[in-house]
Amino acid sequence: MEKQVKKFIRVPIELSSEYNTVISPEDIALYGSILSLASLSRSELQKNIVDSAMFKQRLELLPWMRDAIRHFTRAEYGDFMSILEKKKGSMYMDLHLSPHVDNIFHKIRDKCMIQYVMPFLTVKLETMGKMFGMDYDGIEDAVAKLIDEKKISGRINSQDKILKANSEPNYRLESLRKAEELGSTYLSNLQSTLLRVSCLHAGIEVTGDSAISRRGRGCRRGRQPTFGIGQESFGESSEGEDMVIDPEEMNIDSRGD
Repeated sequence: MEKQVKKFIRVPIELSSEYNTVISPEDIALYGSILSLASLSRSELQKNIVDSAMFKQRLELLPWMRDAIRHFTRAEYGDFMSILEKKKGSMYMDLHLSPHVDNIFHKIRDKCMIQYVMPFLTVKLETMGKMFGMDYDGIEDAVAKLIDEKKISGRINSQDKILKANSEPNYRLESLRKAEELGSTYLSNLQSTLLRVSCLHAGIEVTGDSAISRRGRGCRRGRQPTFGIGQESFGESSEGEDMVIDPEEMNIDSRGD
């Protein structure tokens, strides 16, 4: 169906009046619009129909279809379906469209229902039925069919008359959480590295003890301190005393003294 849609929406506006004996400009606008509603996504419909300068001119020939598409793009499905239902009888009279009217309307209605329930965790079926002009039994059967076809992920609670969406993992939030954890780990490692580089530059040796000391101005700085992990000794000062750092009690400029 998408191939037919693309052919209709690409017909140049200049050719509309040259084939009136075969198809009228109004027919091109109707066929292109109604097939787009049945087969294209909302973004594709916006791009190829609503925002198309060429096809927008065609929609001026069918003001009711222009209004219907506007309601659809705004998720006003009740008003949208109401307009289509009023024009359904005239579509049955169309020589080329009449054999496909019921199938097209089913596809459009199913798409509207899927988009209607998508943002919600629970939906009252009676409220949904009023939106689509259907009684409770009708809307329940329609939703059950979409669930069986795996077009809607959820289950019907017949006692409470609601549709409850199945809980699915939120992959976007999970990815953001992992990215945040990686960022925190990287920042912690970076701060630790900068601290050690500052210690080397300042001539400070670190051990696992809780005491703090710095080499005096007259001490020998030729020997580089050695660094360990955990509670291991990081080296000794020239006077033979261990020197340690408590990061919470010292503020060392990473550029050195």
